[in-house]
Amino acid sequence: MCEGKTLMGYTLAEVRKMMDAPLPSSAYKAIPGGPDLTDISPAWMKRAFNSIFGMCGVGWGYDYEADSINFEKVMVSRSRGEKEISVATLKRMVLWFVLVMDHGDHRRFEVPASGASSSEQNNDGWAMKGAITNALSNAASCMGFQESIYLGYRSHKNVKGQAPGASTDEPRKKPAKAEKRPAPPKDTDTQKKAQQKAPEQKHAEDAEIVNKPSNGNGSEGNVGDLAAAIASTRKAAIAAGVKDRTECFECASIFAGREIADWPQANLEELAAIRAGFLKMSSDNKGVAQNG
Repeated sequence: MCEGKTLMGYTLAEVRKMMDAPLPSSAYKAIPGGPDLTDISPAWMKRAFNSIFGMCGVGWGYDYEADSINFEKVMVSRSRGEKEISVATLKRMVLWFVLVMDHGDHRRFEVPASGASSSEQNNDGWAMKGAITNALSNAASCMGFQESIYLGYRSHKNVKGQAPGASTDEPRKKPAKAEKRPAPPKDTDTQKKAQQKAPEQKHAEDAEIVNKPSNGNGSEGNVGDLAAAIASTRKAAIAAGVKDRTECFECASIFAGREIADWPQANLEELAAIRAGFLKMSSDNKGVAQNG
């Protein structure tokens, strides 16, 4: 993509925005015979080009060959009868502009166009001038000059209208690369065992009733005995319908006779008391259900 700037120092992204910037209301007028159609003053077009690209003949300009102009006389009907008018056709004109490239050299870019006009006064010079202006307008519109007019968003009735899109947007930024997230760890033996656990055990884990096979208070009993006791006590809590961690250890503290905040804090004797309390809760709950 070309990264040059105009002689006035504007990037192409800035040129796009400036070319479609609203002009003063005096720059727009209705086209005779077409009240909904809008014409743009050629003087304002040239002013815009001088401001964006630099002085005409230096930063921008136009060329055409003499043999590209064709004149003819045409008889037309008017309210007072027939009359002869002059019609000029400019078959090819080139609008050019200069950009200063990153390495400092100047490059010329061209936009070809054609145009035509007529003179009711049958004047070839006026017809030729109109044909040149028409060709310039056609080339300028291809470059985005007042494109909101041609897209129907701006008119002499709504001079501040603005079309959405490339000419009004900031230069588009490249999308940010998606952040790479680390791959999930591969299944370990613990994860595989967890997937094979009974549904009620998994549900208890979801309720954050944690199993830590260690004895935190120094009581007698090996790790294997404690782990088995904790597991059976957890099952009893689940059977009693206790699903919330806070509720679980509030009950455990009552059954143990002291505060229990986690399973490893209880010894084998306390775990037995807690398990018995949950089993009684389960039995009581079943009795209530049967009586109900």
